[in-house]
Amino acid sequence: MKGSAEARGATVLKIGDWHFEPASRRLWREARSETLPLKVAEVLQALAAQPGVVVGREQLIEQVWLGNAYTGPRGLTNAIWQLRRLFDDGDVADSAIETIAKTGYRLTLPVLALDEPAPRRRWIPAVLLAVLALGAVAAALRPWHVYAPPLPTSAALPRPESLTEYDGMEEYPNLSPDGRWLAFTWEREDRPSQIYARDLRDPAAPLRQLTLGADSELRPVLGPGGQSLAFARVTPAGDCTVWVRDLRSFEERRVAACFYERLHAIFDWSPDGRTFAIAQRDAGGGTVSIFLYDIDGRLLRRLTQSIDGQQDSQMAFSHDGRRLAFVRRGYSSGELYVADLASGQLQQLTHDGAAGVFGLTWLAGDRELAFNSTRDGNFAIWHIAAAGGEPRLYSRLESPFNMDSFPGGGIVVAQHRTAEQIEIRSLRDGSLASTISSSGRDLYAQWLAGLQRILLISTRSGRLELWSTDATGRNARRLPLPRGTFGVPAAAPLGSAYAVAVRPFGARHDALYLGDDGTRAGHAVLEDAHDYQNVSFEPDGRALIVSSNRSGSWQLWRYAIDGGALAPLTQRGGVYGQRVADGLYHTRPGMPGLWRLRIGSAAEPERVLDALGIDDWGNWRIRGDALYYVLRTPTHDRLMQRSLRGGAERAVVELPRNAIRIYNSIALADDERVLLTVLGRRQTDLVALRGD
Repeated sequence: MKGSAEARGATVLKIGDWHFEPASRRLWREARSETLPLKVAEVLQALAAQPGVVVGREQLIEQVWLGNAYTGPRGLTNAIWQLRRLFDDGDVADSAIETIAKTGYRLTLPVLALDEPAPRRRWIPAVLLAVLALGAVAAALRPWHVYAPPLPTSAALPRPESLTEYDGMEEYPNLSPDGRWLAFTWEREDRPSQIYARDLRDPAAPLRQLTLGADSELRPVLGPGGQSLAFARVTPAGDCTVWVRDLRSFEERRVAACFYERLHAIFDWSPDGRTFAIAQRDAGGGTVSIFLYDIDGRLLRRLTQSIDGQQDSQMAFSHDGRRLAFVRRGYSSGELYVADLASGQLQQLTHDGAAGVFGLTWLAGDRELAFNSTRDGNFAIWHIAAAGGEPRLYSRLESPFNMDSFPGGGIVVAQHRTAEQIEIRSLRDGSLASTISSSGRDLYAQWLAGLQRILLISTRSGRLELWSTDATGRNARRLPLPRGTFGVPAAAPLGSAYAVAVRPFGARHDALYLGDDGTRAGHAVLEDAHDYQNVSFEPDGRALIVSSNRSGSWQLWRYAIDGGALAPLTQRGGVYGQRVADGLYHTRPGMPGLWRLRIGSAAEPERVLDALGIDDWGNWRIRGDALYYVLRTPTHDRLMQRSLRGGAERAVVELPRNAIRIYNSIALADDERVLLTVLGRRQTDLVALRGD
């Protein structure tokens, strides 16, 4: 092995069985190749310069981030996380980068300095998983993988080029018609999201801020000529409206209300500036469809008609303005559609069943669309002919979401780098008792009272699976379930039993599994031609409450563990429920708030809480007389406690804005503690994929 000085200046470093070329930031092994982000490459080079030696955190922050105490610590954590995902291959017990508590990091792999040039290879990044919200995340992103047979790839995969590297989340990229201006949403931890524009022809030009309101302003769309901007304005309560702003006079006019879902493209503006396509909730609140409006806000017509439990959104006009692509999402899947605006005819392009479809854009020429999806088990970007056919791989970019296309070819993509962790906090004063985390993602924790252990979804093995750990985060083990996609688990109120929705690889529907973390046994209890999600135990542990589409629309059902009897509980939809005595507390699809239905009564459910957001459908729990729920404010996330009998409420935990993950991220451990899934790092950058 050459000395540190020689290794530091070498053309190529051999790190374990990998090769690393610092000048190009390329890391490769056999047929796998990755171009590292600049800061990640610099951290790797610093560790490789002293293999086997502890390199201090402060030294790395000083060397790579020039001592920046604000961005450095989070950037270093992110860099170590990315390097471990590449080097460790899921083996967290023998990490290539060892953490030395309160000191720094040590590279445990041997390093050899070489003089050989890097091979001429196309860029094929490592498979890494996203959400986000996220977020999202599913979604927002959901913590699932799906399976599809290997599909054709493109002849060449484009190389990524960084366009923004600001601290926070840059999302919703949109290019002006001439390709000069890149508009995007920038969300920072301590303020609502605002819209900025960058001059791509003059990299030295300062950012131009296009909005500056008290509410979140997002999803920018630059109009014809680049002199006007359409965007969505979202209040803390989730009220969404589409506006148009003249960028010369800054005068604004309201177009119409919209349905807001975090990170989703909830409207688009036609290239000629005459028509808006806007996602709106239907009467009754259970579905979301797309409506067309003119520039003055007059309703032209309904374009799509979704059915119960479905949402039509993530839309994009073709460059000629004749077609609109969109995603139709259910609880377990999302499919890509194209609508002909003249005839109203819909064409379904994808038929993946379980796979989610998230960001999308028309490619130059309108002959193809690009979209990101989990169709082969991991996030990737695909492209498909607008006339239909088999999708082909476009890029393995890590955790992509929203995107737009360059006029001359290629796309710009929002690349998420998300890490979640479990925080155990006191219900008395909100103080942090402990944190459970790994080099990947740990989320959706539930408390196994009988074993004093924690169930969680995790990427400890390299893909999202169901794990359990002890209360300190040690002695982790993967639960013996079929490989596939997982819903949020439920833990029995007593003992060591759990329930979870699983869609095995290759299956077309979810199955409901019961397992026991003590005996390591498990089996499917509901496995048929229907889907099952969002399960909870009844207080005595003898029955489950689960959301299913058995009747053709989604509603809540009761499954008796002894005997297997299955009976509907709700008639008008249900996302997630918890039984308390003779009452069923539950959330409803596409609607904020919490409802109570008296079981066996013909009376309509009553809304008992207004402040619970649509994306927080599972972020509430009831114990005794106390209701705990997540309240989002412009500056903070709060875990609130209120009495079911009325009276005052109090904030139990207060965290920064958007710190608690959406969907189903809280669980009561006992009378003293609560488990929260918290976003430990929120970073999104814009990346160009232009091809070679």
